[in-house]
Amino acid sequence: MILEITNEPFEIDFAPSDERLEIVQNVRTILTTMKKSVPLFREIGISADSLDLPLNELTQTKIAAELATQISKYESRAVLKKVECSGDLSGDLQITATIEI
Repeated sequence: MILEITNEPFEIDFAPSDERLEIVQNVRTILTTMKKSVPLFREIGISADSLDLPLNELTQTKIAAELATQISKYESRAVLKKVECSGDLSGDLQITATIEI
């Protein structure tokens, strides 16, 4: 099953009704978490260093590589297939990750 997941804010479900929802939520958590922002779990998330770079092909490649590492380490039931990044004039970065479960 192929799914697209974004880094938009979401409400956490502490008891997902099925495994697919749990996997999606875990990947979304990785996408929306900055590294070193979670006490006692500092290594999960995306590095702020990548998020502050100008949005170009190299930045997108760095984010995709970091995301692939994070997903394989913290949610091995998902395989990252593609990452797309876009930004707007306010500086918001939108990340869309395509995964396969």
